[in-house]
Amino acid sequence: MTSKRSNLAIYWHPACERHNIPSHPEQPGRVVSILQSLRENFPDASFRESRRATDEQILNAHHPDLLQSLKRMFVEANEKRDADETVFVNIDSDTVIMHGTEEAVYRAAGAAVQAVDDLFASTAAAEDAPSSPVDVAFCCVRPPGHHAEPSRSMGFCFANNTVIAAEHARIKYGVERVAILDFDVHHGNGTNEYARLLFLHYEQQRQQQTAGRPDEAAKPAASVFAGGFGAKKLQKSTHDFDQFAEILQSHRRYHRRCHPSADDAPRPLYPLFYASTHEREGYPGTGPEKPKEKRTEIDRFVVNRNIPFGPESRAVFRAKWREIVDELARYEPELVIFSAGFDAHDDDPLSDVELSDEDFYWATAAVLDRLYETQRLRQRETGASRPLRVLSVLEGGYDLAAIARCAVEHVAAMVESRDGALAQDAADASAPAASTDSAEGDSFGGDEVAALQASLAEMGIGSAPAASALSVVEGDAPPPVPPPAST
Repeated sequence: MTSKRSNLAIYWHPACERHNIPSHPEQPGRVVSILQSLRENFPDASFRESRRATDEQILNAHHPDLLQSLKRMFVEANEKRDADETVFVNIDSDTVIMHGTEEAVYRAAGAAVQAVDDLFASTAAAEDAPSSPVDVAFCCVRPPGHHAEPSRSMGFCFANNTVIAAEHARIKYGVERVAILDFDVHHGNGTNEYARLLFLHYEQQRQQQTAGRPDEAAKPAASVFAGGFGAKKLQKSTHDFDQFAEILQSHRRYHRRCHPSADDAPRPLYPLFYASTHEREGYPGTGPEKPKEKRTEIDRFVVNRNIPFGPESRAVFRAKWREIVDELARYEPELVIFSAGFDAHDDDPLSDVELSDEDFYWATAAVLDRLYETQRLRQRETGASRPLRVLSVLEGGYDLAAIARCAVEHVAAMVESRDGALAQDAADASAPAASTDSAEGDSFGGDEVAALQASLAEMGIGSAPAASALSVVEGDAPPPVPPPAST
């Protein structure tokens, strides 16, 4: 039997090359180099010019004040431009706007939204359906997004493309569990902050449900802010949470736009899962790895792991991703979004981590192979599972040759992991029907069922998803991390 091949779509737009700040490492050549390599290595892929994101879609991840501030600066850069001079408007020394920035920002976010629409085309309205199906998606766009916080642009980033995509999937398609996985060498403080605030919202809702006050709109109690905050930190977090409430209002408006005949927006049962490996003490100085004895519930949804610089970074990188995958398999995401930064490569000028091309293939395959296997075990045990969709969005990486090679490795792993899962599914479908009284051992009988159930139990997976938002994080500690593979 010939197994089905995955349909790969690559999203890009010429506007992403027109945001051009002289002598800046985040340069147009990044996407040019990657696109050229992808076209050479994946000639059968569908290359799609991205749509423009709407303001509503951006407001699903950002406070209205931030978007209004960006729009004022876009206008300033465009109005002051004349035939002989380009005007630059600085947000900070790293994050600069010129006349090509606005369209690049909207097209980069739009690529991530369009990829979600195409991945979920079977549940979309006819006018949203792509011309051909999409199984795996890569957004070769810039500027990057993972440093953009709900209320602040910074670190080369203006809008958080992965969070915009995640919330579009959650609101429009009702996706319960979305995981954003970030292997950029710099911590994705923007995505981390969004995931943290969303967790606090879920914890507040859980506490109110427990206390019998599901409709109470009280501010979260001090105990909600896990981690033993001092007074100043608690005050700032309460302020951030108040601002985040306005983003939640944007979610409700967007839900009404997507589902005009539906009631008020139902919230998914699960918080967003965010995991990052990043250089210890690197920019922007956030995302410390907590000691195991100090981790709380939030640390199983917002997972930060630090990578040292130097020769040991490869082995530690792999060990940390094994640890993350254990947590991720318990969460059982329906949509995985990679924040694909390739600046942890040995050749990159902005870091001292020494990863190789192959490490990006390994990490991608380690994540997806485990998730496809978890999905298969769920299907065998319960007879039902939700398909896993996979999307990747470019973040950092500043050596042009290295990022082109690493992007090819990453995309190849996404495609090959799914092809392997499809082949295994086909083999399972063609195998003899299960028989509990077969003595030959070649059918799926009682012993095999018991073994599968044991495997599921080891992964922390029960017979059905839990009904509580926090039930995923309750229970035993995760299994020990295996020793690093030889590199």
